[in-house]
Amino acid sequence: MATIGAAAISRASGFSPGYTIIEESNPASEAFTILRVKIYANVAMRGVEVATFYKTDGNTFSTRNTALIGDIPAGYSDHVVSIGAEIGDYIGCYFIAGELSSDTAGGVGRWYKSGDYIPCTGQVFTHLGAGMLSLGGDTEIPVVAALTEMEVNPTYVEGHGGGHRALIGTEIKPSYFGEGGGGWNVFAETELSPFLPAPEVTTDPALWIGPLSATLDGTLDSGGGIEPCDCGFEWGLTAAYGETTPTEKKETGEGFSQLITGLLPNTTYHFRALATGFGTSNGADRTFVTAAATILATVTTDPVTGRGMIVATINGTLNQDGGEVCECGFEWGHDITYGLTTPTESKITGETFSQDIRGLFPGTVYHYRAFAINSIGTAYGADESFYSKPSVSRAYALARKEL
Repeated sequence: MATIGAAAISRASGFSPGYTIIEESNPASEAFTILRVKIYANVAMRGVEVATFYKTDGNTFSTRNTALIGDIPAGYSDHVVSIGAEIGDYIGCYFIAGELSSDTAGGVGRWYKSGDYIPCTGQVFTHLGAGMLSLGGDTEIPVVAALTEMEVNPTYVEGHGGGHRALIGTEIKPSYFGEGGGGWNVFAETELSPFLPAPEVTTDPALWIGPLSATLDGTLDSGGGIEPCDCGFEWGLTAAYGETTPTEKKETGEGFSQLITGLLPNTTYHFRALATGFGTSNGADRTFVTAAATILATVTTDPVTGRGMIVATINGTLNQDGGEVCECGFEWGHDITYGLTTPTESKITGETFSQDIRGLFPGTVYHYRAFAINSIGTAYGADESFYSKPSVSRAYALARKEL
């Protein structure tokens, strides 16, 4: 039997609500589906969520799969779930009220972060180097007690409610009531499973990839126990993602897609499909590379400002970036061969840029022109020129002062 996490027993202390907490001991030693989550609550807990977590870097975690348990009583309880775990994954939880039994000494340790981070992507948690949570999971399905002739619904009337009748062997889900209220429903053979499977989803190749946008594509292979499922994507510059698309409701076999914009040209992006039904499942990671810019940038050389004897400020405007961030600067010198180049600035369409040029000679003509570089090449603005201010002799300055 595969296991994850720690034993659900009464411990000396407790963990307060309002934190997402991850148990460090006994990470998954193999890939498996957790069918039972075991919890020991010092005080009855409300709004319990559980998840498998994996490290992306140091104390940075993302959730792999999640399940909502809801409210649980004080003491030991186990709960049917269906959440996937991969080798090295940890189990964690979040709850809004109550107290989870825990130790502050012994054990391997725990991670925690204030707030609900189920699900999450690339979140940094704080590590506690000791202690243990009464939270674990395994592949054993909890036993459902058989109902006896004495366990009858006191409000049953066939189709409407009211009256009594004995339950039969197929009625093993005592929480289900037929439509219309009152009475136990007779279950078909397919309704005997005490848990619902998580959805299955495939990440398909990206479509319509341009320099600034792309369309992500996926398929819901199985809705699991609940349909329709909410389907969407996580995406970003790394496999930690960081961005999430809107979702759309889909049923088994249906495809789904989302347009993402604001991308950088000639850049690698990661993405994966996700589907939420009875828990959340993720498809495999895929990558795509945005297209390079398709046109050369255009740039204007603007008039000089701040003109002095030995320094001046030269200016430019990036009129069109060609679909990507451009490096913008100036060439300058005594004539149109220029010979000197300023540092560059990163700019996009409509932005202006300036550079101070120093070490000028007073009363001298200087030429300059703006340029902008993208992946297509270098664009140049028109030539402009200016005179640096002339120097003034001391005698002339004194004469002007006396007038």
